[in-house]
Amino acid sequence: MATAGGTAVALTAWNNRLAELFRLRADIEIVNVPYKGAANALIDVLAGRIDAMFDALPVEVAQVKAGGVTGLAVTSDKRSQVLPEVPTMIESGFKDFEAYNYFGLLAPPATPLAIVKKLHDAVVKAMASPEIIAEFEKQGMSPVGSQPEEFAKMLADDLDRWTQVMKQAGIEPQ
Repeated sequence: MATAGGTAVALTAWNNRLAELFRLRADIEIVNVPYKGAANALIDVLAGRIDAMFDALPVEVAQVKAGGVTGLAVTSDKRSQVLPEVPTMIESGFKDFEAYNYFGLLAPPATPLAIVKKLHDAVVKAMASPEIIAEFEKQGMSPVGSQPEEFAKMLADDLDRWTQVMKQAGIEPQ
């Protein structure tokens, strides 16, 4: 979460879930200011028209380091190696507030297992490259090469978790 000022929170489609979790954990009211993407939201945070936003760490690292925004907290279970001075949400007093952005490779359900394995092996090999690891870490990300079954379980668990948050927040599917 980053802020340049004081109640409106800029929300884009993917970070809406974080804002709802924050609203529920903090027991506060926030004003949802919808944006189609993070770039316009960040412009409004920098200009002081919006008080805060949740955004992906790799996008905000440069802004925090340059002093354009103040990093208030990260949503991972540990402090970021690129912004070690920024506490976690848990350290900031918000229990059970862990959330991660992740990237994964998906294929249609009928994809033959041999193709899935070949794709998986190629991705794991690429992610083991020192250059790739260094680039990920520079952006505050940690490369993980899970097995397809582990990733599928993580996706299912994540969907269940955020479905529960949306129900708790009283948000209906549209």
